Amino acid sequence: MQPRWILLLLVSVLVTSAAMGASVRDRAIPVADRPSEADRVVFYQNGLVAVNLDRTFVSDGSEQVLRFTVPASTILDSVRLSGDGVVVREFRSSLQPRAIVAEGDAVTARVGDQTFSGHVLSLRGGQLLLQVRNDTVVLQQEAVTAITIHGVRRAEAPEGSAQVQVAVKAPAGNRTVRLSYVAQGAGWTPSYALDVKTGALTLFASLTAIADWRGIQVAVVSGSPHVVYEGDVFGGRGGGYEMRLATAPMAQTAGASYDTAFSPAQQMGDLHRYTYAHRVTVERDELVRLPLLAGRLDVLRHYYEGHAGAHDQLTPLAERYHVRSAVKDPLPAGTVRLYDGDDWLASDRLPALAPGEEGNLTASMSAQVKLQVRHVGHETQTLRERKCSEEHYKCISGQARDTDRFTLTVRNHKQEPVEVRLHFSPPHDAKVVRVEPQPDERRGATLVWDERVAAGKEAQFRVTTERTYET
Repeated sequence: MQPRWILLLLVSVLVTSAAMGASVRDRAIPVADRPSEADRVVFYQNGLVAVNLDRTFVSDGSEQVLRFTVPASTILDSVRLSGDGVVVREFRSSLQPRAIVAEGDAVTARVGDQTFSGHVLSLRGGQLLLQVRNDTVVLQQEAVTAITIHGVRRAEAPEGSAQVQVAVKAPAGNRTVRLSYVAQGAGWTPSYALDVKTGALTLFASLTAIADWRGIQVAVVSGSPHVVYEGDVFGGRGGGYEMRLATAPMAQTAGASYDTAFSPAQQMGDLHRYTYAHRVTVERDELVRLPLLAGRLDVLRHYYEGHAGAHDQLTPLAERYHVRSAVKDPLPAGTVRLYDGDDWLASDRLPALAPGEEGNLTASMSAQVKLQVRHVGHETQTLRERKCSEEHYKCISGQARDTDRFTLTVRNHKQEPVEVRLHFSPPHDAKVVRVEPQPDERRGATLVWDERVAAGKEAQFRVTTERTYET
């Protein structure tokens, strides 16, 4: 055979193969045509969900292409497909560059050996602008190698969808496949209701969706999932970045008193998964709140706390509850609403608590329990005179000592006794030389008193400080 004919035949085969591949893709079998299709959704904290759906197609025994429609916020690298006897040969998806980090997020960015923690102000022109305390830090996006996301600005997930095509081959007949993927823009938030008189505690899971999910199986996961995102953290260019979604660390234990709709926690390493027994409908524009568990916080102490500050002013003391978790599962950090029976009292932030751990909750700033700090005396004593030589223009510094006396008065205007915790820190560079009564605790230079103040009475604390300095 002439070489020219061999070449023509080879080109013909290649063109025919390409045409066949294109025709296979053009004849993709629509398996899930709506981005809202889902059977099971696992909600994570900080705006992530893992979605699963099972679908059936008829295999003709040859290579076929299955088409799925997923939400626009899907992390396309996370898409997986599995099925009995089904071999996956290829994934294809529409490219939709979408930044993982958004303006308003609380992040830590790593550049070389340095880290910068703050809130994202801007992501423009290849630069990342971070507000770090009172300063603005400008980082080149191409220099950032890792991002830790501490708090996600819960913006609404983008509308629209992306298409995923999967080339598979399976024996002829009905075949069931499971598609799974991870998406952004949804998740769950923990919140609590606490009766301060009985210690009864209920944990709620508040769910948000990126699509109209109807009749889905639901699970929520507490903990800190670690994610490696192969793509662009900022949008617009390739590369691999490590992204850690930071939430409160959770202890490893199980068992509690649960609402009957949720099963006991299933450990997934350091994560805890709670599965809901009933199917749930969560639509894109609504918040669904489910009771996750019922337990108890031991209210160890009801007290009022103050820090000595401005002089001669009456300062309200904070009404606080000191609590200890009696729940046998770890409690994630979340907003807690305090009740006295049916009466709402206040809201505060419950820190993440492992079983047996303790924390403090603030209920109010009291108008009836107040602190007054008075500066009642000041003396300056010269310890050494400053001496100068006119001949050599040299001076020997002097030394002086300031002595200050303070009186701290707590007044209880309530018709019942109260427990008070009082903190006093000496002025800068000063040390405490006399105190009455003696503090119950010393935390470095800070004095701490725990005192019971009778109804309609007051308690006084006297402190003397000294500061020695050069003149």
